[in-house]
Amino acid sequence: MLHELASEYWEALKSNNPVFATSLGDRRFDEKLPDITLQGRMCMQKQYESIIKLCKDVLEHVMAENIWRSSLWKKAESTS
Repeated sequence: MLHELASEYWEALKSNNPVFATSLGDRRFDEKLPDITLQGRMCMQKQYESIIKLCKDVLEHVMAENIWRSSLWKKAESTS
């Protein structure tokens, strides 16, 4: 889950910064320039907001899982 999130961010970063992507050797963006129009910036903002939401969802999932494990661990210790 975290790997996919990092990959999505990395791809967004490169697609929104094609000159940077090309400098890294990613040739998919060689013929593109960044979209600096208002519409382009708004699109980029929505893209990053979506990634931030996914980060929060992942964090909530991880925290809930850790709480569950901690609770289970304490229960197991108290019964032994």
